[in-house]
Amino acid sequence: MGNVLFNLDVSGNIKSENDAGMYINSYAYQGDAKTSIKLNNVTALYGGLYLNTSVTVGDVLFNLDVSGSIDSENGAGISMYSSASQGNAMTSIRLNNVTAFYDGLYLYTNSQMGNALFNLDVSGNIESENGTGINLYGGASEGNSSLSVKANNISAGYRGLYINNYSYPGQTLTAVTVTGDIIANVDEGVVIETTAYSGDATAIINVNNVRSTVKGIRMDTYAETGLSTTDLTVVGQISGAEGIDLEGNADNGSAIIIADVNQVATDNNAVHISSYLFSGDTGLSTIDAITRGAIVSQQGYGIRIETNTAETYLTVAGLVHGGDGSAVGLYRLDNAQKSATLELQPGYVLEGTTQALVNESNYFDPEYGHAGPAEQPSGTGRSGPGRVRPDAY
Repeated sequence: MGNVLFNLDVSGNIKSENDAGMYINSYAYQGDAKTSIKLNNVTALYGGLYLNTSVTVGDVLFNLDVSGSIDSENGAGISMYSSASQGNAMTSIRLNNVTAFYDGLYLYTNSQMGNALFNLDVSGNIESENGTGINLYGGASEGNSSLSVKANNISAGYRGLYINNYSYPGQTLTAVTVTGDIIANVDEGVVIETTAYSGDATAIINVNNVRSTVKGIRMDTYAETGLSTTDLTVVGQISGAEGIDLEGNADNGSAIIIADVNQVATDNNAVHISSYLFSGDTGLSTIDAITRGAIVSQQGYGIRIETNTAETYLTVAGLVHGGDGSAVGLYRLDNAQKSATLELQPGYVLEGTTQALVNESNYFDPEYGHAGPAEQPSGTGRSGPGRVRPDAY
């Protein structure tokens, strides 16, 4: 019983030729565990830093500041586990460059009967030869979970960035800004999974360039009872086999999806947005998307939006090319009493056998995430049968 205080400040270099650069274990029972670590350069054979801090009854306060570089010849750059039971788990990490054979960063934070508050700021580059650039798992039981990530360049042999964040019950927030390039050589570039059971789930993601051999960006946001918000901004280009896949779903609430996309170049599907409300619609569900640059799919659709309840607004300000014959497709229920608005700004080009299409169906299949086979096209042509703004021509 009591508090645990640990402070470490190393201004020189840490080098390990046979093991990890550092192991830190901090634990408190019926008290707070406060850990503060400041380091410069770390070079190690088997993992850079292994950090474990936990509390049975109390709060965890963990701060890590590495001003130099972390280089792990084998293993992960940083493996961190932070957990609080009947208390808050608060973590702050500031890094420069991380190079690792496996995961660049493998991070886990969790709180039971409290809040999980996590902040990561990486000013340099993260390089993973055979793993994921950043793996981050966060969650809270009977509390809120908030994860904030800022990074520069991420290059990974497997997946670029993966975040899984949940709360039960409580509010869940995932906020990510990556100003540089994300490169994933085997798997998806960015995967963000945000879930709230009895609360709101919010994911706000800002990225620049993403290159992946599988899918550029996948976001899954779900609120069991509350508001699901998915907000994506792409200022650069997404390239790979598939481009962007956004799914925002809710039970007994609403789902809002906002997308501001510059350029996408893919072999298969370029932009896919799906919003489904299982029950208890509060009437706020909205899809609001804009594409500013070229959206090009060689073998798939250019833009496909599917919903059973959301008001849909799509603005196209550049080229949209659908290699499978469809440039833009809006799919919705025929009895949803919701509008689908397509605005074509000056300079737009729609390329495809069908340039713009609204399909209406008498049912929506959430298992497959699209309107069922009973769908019938309500029209085709330059702008499609949805509402077209007068300034589109």
